[in-house]
Amino acid sequence: MGTENMNFPLSSDNRSCPPWSIPVPDARRRRPAPGSYLPNQLTWHIRSFKVGSQRCWPWTKRSIQRKSILTDVAGQSVGGEITAIMGASGAGKTTLLECLALRSRQFKGRVTWNGEAVRGDYFTASALVHQREVLCGFLTVEEHLLFHGTARMSDRFSPKEIEARVRNVIEDVGLSKCRKTLVGGPGAPQNKKGLSGGERKRLTIATELLLCPQAIFLDEPTTSLDSVMAGHVVALLRQLALSRRILVMATIHAPSSQIFSLFSHVLLLTNDGRLAFHGTISNALLYASSCLKRPLPDAYNPADHLVRLVVSKPGGGASAREERRKENDWLVQSFAASAYGDPELPERGSHRDKACEENSHRSLRGVQGQHASAWTLFRLNLRRGLLQTSRNSLSFWLYGMVMGVIGLCFGTLYFQQAASSWRNLVGLLYALVVALLYMCPLTVILRAPLDWPLLLREYFAGANAAGPYLLAKILYELPFAYGPLLLVAFLYWMTGLTPSLAAFLQFAGVVALTTQASCAMALMVGSLSANPMLTLGILPAFITPMVLFSGFLYDTATLPSYLAWLPKISIVNYGFAALITLQQSLLPAELRGVALKFVNVDPEALGANLLMLTGMTVIFYALTYMFLTLRLRTAMRA
Repeated sequence: MGTENMNFPLSSDNRSCPPWSIPVPDARRRRPAPGSYLPNQLTWHIRSFKVGSQRCWPWTKRSIQRKSILTDVAGQSVGGEITAIMGASGAGKTTLLECLALRSRQFKGRVTWNGEAVRGDYFTASALVHQREVLCGFLTVEEHLLFHGTARMSDRFSPKEIEARVRNVIEDVGLSKCRKTLVGGPGAPQNKKGLSGGERKRLTIATELLLCPQAIFLDEPTTSLDSVMAGHVVALLRQLALSRRILVMATIHAPSSQIFSLFSHVLLLTNDGRLAFHGTISNALLYASSCLKRPLPDAYNPADHLVRLVVSKPGGGASAREERRKENDWLVQSFAASAYGDPELPERGSHRDKACEENSHRSLRGVQGQHASAWTLFRLNLRRGLLQTSRNSLSFWLYGMVMGVIGLCFGTLYFQQAASSWRNLVGLLYALVVALLYMCPLTVILRAPLDWPLLLREYFAGANAAGPYLLAKILYELPFAYGPLLLVAFLYWMTGLTPSLAAFLQFAGVVALTTQASCAMALMVGSLSANPMLTLGILPAFITPMVLFSGFLYDTATLPSYLAWLPKISIVNYGFAALITLQQSLLPAELRGVALKFVNVDPEALGANLLMLTGMTVIFYALTYMFLTLRLRTAMRA
């Protein structure tokens, strides 16, 4: 496929359309004959969506009442329409959007695409733009789009075609002037500001436009933007809907009249998540005036007027709640009985619709959209990680300085004392291993949970996977894992350890293996939660037993049988034993056996100790992969 087939320039002919007159015919006039369907036609009937646990605890039978979020919300939309989903806060707008995009599948009902039950290719045909942008601040606009384009399109297009597509999308969304600008934001190099709020929102939309989706769902695309920027974003969506016949649906909160005029349709939800209206905006105003007897006041924002129809006054007692329920019932029944309601949805649809099995969407599993091979995803993650490391040079050099300072502290305290006393040697090596066990995990565990939102978002989009991400992360974080080697360079020669280059390299190798095992453990703990404070609180539960049962502070021969396994999973145990074995020549010959026995070290077990450190590293990484995969699949099923 040539690059000319991938260019979809936006049309400027539709930009001057007057308010309330977007040239999209009303649903009643455009309805096809039974059994036929318009392109990009989405039909839905969300019978119910409830949240809440069934039981307080697994061993109890007491049930908790499940809260209903959506009830009997049915409708239809086609390409070329741009629909505003509106209602009170908590009415279920975002939930409805996620159900239509099938990012949330735990609802009862039916969603059909072009008259057929949704299949895996629906995730490629549709795109969901979340309210909160999750972007890598260390990449430029162009690099970000190339990452997603390659990850999601390399199985169908060549690199040159992907680059051409990225250039076209950048021009379409008006980001040409900042294509080489870092995305920025929290965590970016030196906390650079990067893109503005409107530019970040347009970049998020551009990310989904790369695949030329036939339907775009957006959650609050104007949030945190000023009126001018919000207008630019909605105008972009309008152009997409009109020029490419894309189906656009967006939740929106309190738009200005100018922004609201850019929408063609509106869907109103009552406070309790039921359908109060769905149709063109002009019909919505006519319906409010003729059926509800609430005409639009002069010089009044139509969006505010329509929202006020479905918003009830909060608070009050049982009588107030009953009054709100009756009002919601009246709104739902009025629309269903009016000429503006759709008599064919949801129960009297065509035979083809009825053939679509109810709740068939729940059988979908995993990321159904197309994506690149594992090797391509690994290369993309590795390149992005290396760029992040190189552009975060301040943190890298600061980490190196800290390691050097700690090494000087060790060297000053034990200056030429390693060979003077076996207690000094043992104390030095034990303190070094314990320091490695605390320092190295801290550098990893604070970063690992911060990657989770980005990984989750990319996994849902089909742009990443647990295996390639983890393997790349292990490699591009090696400078942080092996940072303690700088500490060793100071410590080794200052403290008077065995003065031999071969002995130094062996010593550094054991330290590197110990730090790698510590980092693997920290990465495993970090994969348990997206909350850095929670993982930081869990970490001592792993480190403390490793220190206590290392064999130095406690005679492992006297341990109770039910605790005898703890020394066997201690990084400190194996790391310390390997180091003291390498430096045993510094111990006085007459005290060597006594000293090694005192610290529970077998001088003949060096190979076994190194093998155990390697095995623990592999096991920790395998558990990390398992936890990441489990969390991603659990999130996908939610």
